[in-house]
Amino acid sequence: MVVAAVLRSHELPEGGKVYKELGNRSVLLLRRHGVTYCLDAHCHHMGLSLANGEVTDVEDTPVITCPWHHRKIGLATGCLVGSTGCTQQRQRTHEVREVGGTIWVNIQSEPEQQLESDQNKSSFPSGVLG
Repeated sequence: MVVAAVLRSHELPEGGKVYKELGNRSVLLLRRHGVTYCLDAHCHHMGLSLANGEVTDVEDTPVITCPWHHRKIGLATGCLVGSTGCTQQRQRTHEVREVGGTIWVNIQSEPEQQLESDQNKSSFPSGVLG
């Protein structure tokens, strides 16, 4: 397991997105309604970047919409939302804690269950995104 202090809380404003390389994964941190989420940075479907994905709510569930194929991925669960009732997790999510003004992320080195996004964990430059 990789446990890392990834940024200061003030570096991720409401509605913000930040890419980071943690262990062997590219991850996307997002803040929606005051909650911080972390998920694999590349879509489970085709491995394309979620950087420009729109973050909204579907029936009170925070989601990111893949800018390429418009799949809506639940930020908390990694499940497809609003599709055909899919309840299976497809996108890897990662545990986030904020302690003393620092955002910490836990990345499982050897997850028990393989997910589709595990095949698409390639590199992407770190940085703050709109």
